[in-house]
Amino acid sequence: MEQVGLEGLVPLLERLKRENASVKGVVLADKSGLPVADSFREEMDLMALSAMSTLILRSARTVFSNLGLRGGGTVILEGEDSIILVKQLDSELSLTLVADEDANVGLLNLEIEKLSKNIIAMLMEL
Repeated sequence: MEQVGLEGLVPLLERLKRENASVKGVVLADKSGLPVADSFREEMDLMALSAMSTLILRSARTVFSNLGLRGGGTVILEGEDSIILVKQLDSELSLTLVADEDANVGLLNLEIEKLSKNIIAMLMEL
């Protein structure tokens, strides 16, 4: 993935975090599981999060395939202290959002969908 011009993505990621108090941060990763841009300001292992997100999406595709179903491209994980949403943008990129455990999952799903469309539109202009 070409890195030139991608600095414009950070404000998009930061806006989502700023407008949603429960969001801890968002990371955009390439198909190799490497972080491209992020909005995390607190301690987060971005390499691990990006790599795991790629594996989460791959595992979800395998589950759907083995069941003879079509996957939707979004995986939601709910933990004791956080919620993680992983969204496949295209064949090259994924978006991972980490939020507090009491976040509104439905609202976050809508927000990550909107952010995904904005990122794809921005990348098409590069």
